[in-house]
Amino acid sequence: MKDVNGVESKEDKIANSLLNAQDTKLVESQWKLKLMDTQYRCDAMFVLGPMGAGKTTAINNEFKTHPVFGNYAYVDTDEIMGMLKGFESNKVESYYPLARNIAINLTDWILEQKISFIAEGTCVKYLELIDYMHRLKTVGYHVRVKRLPRVTLDIVLERAKLRKNRLVPNHVVKSILEGSNLGLEKLYEFNKRELLFEDMDEHERNEELRPAASLEIPSPTA
Repeated sequence: MKDVNGVESKEDKIANSLLNAQDTKLVESQWKLKLMDTQYRCDAMFVLGPMGAGKTTAINNEFKTHPVFGNYAYVDTDEIMGMLKGFESNKVESYYPLARNIAINLTDWILEQKISFIAEGTCVKYLELIDYMHRLKTVGYHVRVKRLPRVTLDIVLERAKLRKNRLVPNHVVKSILEGSNLGLEKLYEFNKRELLFEDMDEHERNEELRPAASLEIPSPTA
């Protein structure tokens, strides 16, 4: 309960913290049960691009329908956030950190189990991504990257308005777009010096598997 000044009491903060912890463990357990059925191991696919580039659309339309990649684990932070008790679209600021922590815990667990997975990201924190890819390769993963085409700020802002679970201020969207474009350039520059991942677009060009308007995806090697 809040006092006359709208300040939450210490007791309420403790109670809410306990409820959040219980809810977090429940949602995390539900995801682990779902991911336990994944039969494929040691293949990691990253779909990278700024907010609004179409990462989720590409995953849903191209990867989830693929005979192999469709069986990979996929941790969706927005879906996790929607599962948390009491979540509403205007409470993203409070709930997203909880959902993000669950996603991080699940990602670490997936790595321990060596489960094949698909992940999406903006690549804003490209140094962290490089470090994570190194960790994956150390334990035997084959790492792949699908880089989505660049999009304009106007398109990104328009798509951001359509997001169901996350209402993001325009200045934040712009910052993420700029950071993502820079991060992707840095990531690919690093990959030229030290082969860290397989560039799926380069693979498709070399094999002439990709028609002009297609996102055809080759199956993993045995």
